[in-house]
Amino acid sequence: LEEVIVLALQKGSQSSSVQSALSQPQRLEGLTGVWLDNQKVAALGIKCKRWVTQHGLAVNVESQCLSNFRGIVPCGLEGKQVTCVNHHLPSAANTNTEASTTTTTTKSSLTVAEFGKFIQEAFEEIFCVELVDVTENDIYKNRSSNNK
Repeated sequence: LEEVIVLALQKGSQSSSVQSALSQPQRLEGLTGVWLDNQKVAALGIKCKRWVTQHGLAVNVESQCLSNFRGIVPCGLEGKQVTCVNHHLPSAANTNTEASTTTTTTKSSLTVAEFGKFIQEAFEEIFCVELVDVTENDIYKNRSSNNK
């Protein structure tokens, strides 16, 4: 799962909508999650119980999510900081010269929805699967048709 996040971060920094490069995402020895510039940008968890596995991941994309970490020690890691993806993207670049009135703006942040697409692409690539959208009704239809 860490590799999925690393690949998604790389895809996000190479996307045409962002047009900038993130710091190299990395893993830190003995710590879970994914890190940018020695700050934790993503956490993950895995649980196995009675032959059932559960897993999850969380990536801090937008800066507003960081307010959730005020007053706590995230993941119990004393002295470690958390960050978000958008803090590691350069701010919008505006170019305006005296000889020209042209202004160029480059998008420099990702939305959670945009980053979710990179996570999906990375997950499919790493695990060699195709993820499909399923509604709650689809799940119940499959359960009832399998019980006949």
